[in-house]
Amino acid sequence: MRLTMYHSHESNDEIRPVWLAIDFDMNGVPWTQKSLYVDVNAYETKDIYDFMDDIIGCSVYLEELFADPEGRQLGFNLNAIFNRLRSSGLDPTLIERFIVQVCDMQEVLECAKEMFL
Repeated sequence: MRLTMYHSHESNDEIRPVWLAIDFDMNGVPWTQKSLYVDVNAYETKDIYDFMDDIIGCSVYLEELFADPEGRQLGFNLNAIFNRLRSSGLDPTLIERFIVQVCDMQEVLECAKEMFL
């Protein structure tokens, strides 16, 4: 599994993170698990213009995310994602990438930290 943070450049040359992409290896998404955690501190960074859309991916919704109590790992409710894709007529086994909006990721991680202080 590889994590990549895609960022854009603001008019003042400030870098703004936009998406976190989780690319799965050849085994794909571990759909047999109920959930999946990723270390959000271990990622490479790329410009948003370097985003390659030749991989079959899906957006992950805010309500499908959660975090560990320390707010260091981002969790994915695989059952919810799988069921949403199936109900939309998509084959979840074809998914090779999850795409998360950084603002959603930050919100989930901050809430977890505040809840478990």
